[in-house]
Parts: sequence; structure tokens; C-alpha cells
Amino acid sequence: MVLIGPSFFFLIRTAMNRGFVSGASFAFGIIISDFLLIMAIYFGLADFFETTIFQQVFSIVLGIIILVSGIVLLSKKHIVYNVDITPANNNFLYIVKGFGINILNPFTFMIWIGILG
Repeated sequence: MVLIGPSFFFLIRTAMNRGFVSGASFAFGIIISDFLLIMAIYFGLADFFETTIFQQVFSIVLGIIILVSGIVLLSKKHIVYNVDITPANNNFLYIVKGFGINILNPFTFMIWIGILG
């Protein structure tokens, strides 16, 4: 699954500015955070996923949140990016950045709940 969000754009920018290995390290951090989120959601919310009320209400609420956030993001005039000042040879830092950006994004959590639900 490929979603266009902050992790995706930072991944492209990292790979273009710092090279393939740094981009792959960042992507590995994203994969680790997605795996941990999937496991936490699946084992923590498995009982709720089986109720039809949860499925219907959560689907409607999640759809409205994603629609509103898309409208808000499309209405912005421009995006300002900060300059990346991390050293190019510290790939562990890119794994941590990928993990942090992806796990701190609340929409990643909501999307995985929606998919697993």
C-alpha cells in the first residue's frame, strides 16, 4: 500500500538528497513502525473489530476525517520544508527518523485501524 503523506515525501527527498542507502534506511524505519502498529492494533482491538456497530460507526467517522483532512491539505497554498542537516553516513538516524515520522502520524494509526477493521 502506498499512501501520499509526510513519510512518502520525506522518503523521496531523503533518497534524492542523500542517496539510495539513506532512503532505504528511512523506508526500513517506516516498515518497522507499520509492523508494530499492525500488531498492536490487531491484538489490542481484535474484539472490537468483530462487532458490526464498531465497523459501521468507525467506517463513517474515519471516512469523514480523511475527507476533511484531504480538503484542508489541498487548500494550502505552499509547503515550507526545513533543510536536512543530518550527516549522510549515519543511516541508523534515518531508520529512527522513518520510524518516528510514521508512528507519530495519527493518520497512519487510523488508516491501519480502518484497513484491519
